[in-house]
Amino acid sequence: EEINFEDYIAGVVAGEINNDWNPEAIKAQAVVARTFAIYFLQNNESKYDGADISSDITEAQAYAPDRINDNIRLAVAETKGKVVTSDGKIVETYFHSNSGGKTTESKYGLNNFNDESYTKSVDSPENEENSKDFTWTAKFSKADVLSALRKMGASVSSVKDMTITSTDKSGRAQTIKFGDTEVNANDFRLKIGSTKLKSTLIDDITVSTSSIVVSGKGYGHGVGMSQWGAQVLAENGKTYDEILKYYFRNIEIKDA
Repeated sequence: EEINFEDYIAGVVAGEINNDWNPEAIKAQAVVARTFAIYFLQNNESKYDGADISSDITEAQAYAPDRINDNIRLAVAETKGKVVTSDGKIVETYFHSNSGGKTTESKYGLNNFNDESYTKSVDSPENEENSKDFTWTAKFSKADVLSALRKMGASVSSVKDMTITSTDKSGRAQTIKFGDTEVNANDFRLKIGSTKLKSTLIDDITVSTSSIVVSGKGYGHGVGMSQWGAQVLAENGKTYDEILKYYFRNIEIKDA
């Protein structure tokens, strides 16, 4: 499908956040969505033949044109062409649903150890009352855990325990041990299902005979802009550019 670029951005915003949010939060999402898309087009290729970019969230961004309303149209129009830059270059503007109260850097949340200086770890204003998925609990069968570990190439015959062996400064798990086998926490989250193991900001693990119950905070990798955090900041009077500079460092907002 061939589509006008700014119309595509409106569809992304509609797919990523609520269309009745504060206008400044919607503008912030429009700018990060636009920046992410341009960065993708400049640096990546879609895995789908003939496409520049897709609506597959494992590759790019959500897309829901049926949810576009006047709030989104206005936010996209009022930020038309605006992108996030660092050192004069368009950057990969990471975002996630809920930080659980603190964001992290891309080297910890996304295993991205490239030399980039624009992500940071900051306290974020979400809590149980003002956001969705601030806390969560998920139950996994040991069979599913074993399957995920084997997909990662781990040689594990049974799952008797699950222990966090290292964390970053935000409190997110970096490595997890199953018996004598240690794996990367971010990779395990993706293999077991990132919509179920909603983050690596884990508070509690309970292992029983047939299952493992995990409780934690936040939804997503925790890098860059928290969408629910942006909504809370906007409700507290922050403008879209102030929101972006709260979650990213060494950035400027410029016309593409």
